[in-house]
Amino acid sequence: VSIRLFFAHSPSRSPLMASAHILSVADESPTAWPYAFDERDRLQRSAHLDRFGVHTYTDDPSSADVILFVENCNTTRHFWEARQHPVYQAHRDRCFLFSRNDLPIPFLPGIYASIPRRWYDPTRMRSGFYLDVFDKDFIHEAPPDLNRKYLYSFIGQLSTDPIRAALADLSHPDQFVFDTSSYWPYADLPDTTRLALETQYTEVAAHSRFVLCPRGLGVSSIRLFEMMRMGRPPVIISDEWVPPEGPDWDTFCLRVPERHIDRIPMLLEARADEAVNMGRAARAAWEDWFSPETTFHRVVEWCLDLRSTVPTSKWTTSLRVAQQLTDPTSLRSFLRTTADHVAHRLRPVTPS
Repeated sequence: VSIRLFFAHSPSRSPLMASAHILSVADESPTAWPYAFDERDRLQRSAHLDRFGVHTYTDDPSSADVILFVENCNTTRHFWEARQHPVYQAHRDRCFLFSRNDLPIPFLPGIYASIPRRWYDPTRMRSGFYLDVFDKDFIHEAPPDLNRKYLYSFIGQLSTDPIRAALADLSHPDQFVFDTSSYWPYADLPDTTRLALETQYTEVAAHSRFVLCPRGLGVSSIRLFEMMRMGRPPVIISDEWVPPEGPDWDTFCLRVPERHIDRIPMLLEARADEAVNMGRAARAAWEDWFSPETTFHRVVEWCLDLRSTVPTSKWTTSLRVAQQLTDPTSLRSFLRTTADHVAHRLRPVTPS
């Protein structure tokens, strides 16, 4: 017999103690894809490292208060495979999705790392983050008193979005901007080249007062959370990005409107003396909200809040998704990945 305690009534309440089951659609998928279980495994690991000790992990979805599909795949699999998964079919009202997809379409309620503001619905979703920051060993806390020879820096692909391309036009004697587009895809690089790029990335960031974090293919950027882990204040350049709930973002990051990219050198010069304290606050926020020891608790809390607000009508969800599919970028992404999904299912099985 289990006894559950609840807070007094308020607009957004969750149980004091809850259990969560974490899985992936890859368990039941008829097709394989690279790194299918990486994200699931990271959140499961966070559950075992949890420092809060409030919520628990369970292997039994039928007893869970929250069921989390944690995926490293495209938005079509979220629609076709998650919704057809036997666990979702049996426990729909407790199921949520954790997705890092750059172009998400929220067919399921849940946590989305890169949901554009125009499609953000707080009754069905929370803005999220990137679990693979956990496993990037080259990302580590940099001493706050390290010599900062750069006012700001950026190392990454400038070709993924016009906002990034505009960074090439910035000019300041103490800037470091390096385009890595010619090194893409990184996974195909020789180990020595990839290691050199990773070393450069962290060393330059460590010696920067601020690190530019423009949007890429999606409205968010993984480097935002990498810089928080390093203890460097991120400069967010993405009008459509929605900050995840919880941290006091104004204490450790700067947001520059996309139309004001050319003002970045002047804006950062005016705030240069604040960089060290902002970096300390960024590191503290990462430890409290996005580290392996805190992620499980925070994600379960977000999902418990959503349980009280998610619309029960399938038509409501369908209407909101249909609205997003009027956006050409979303529609192209959905049609392309749907075609790939259907092709995989129709492909004949080769006898072993």
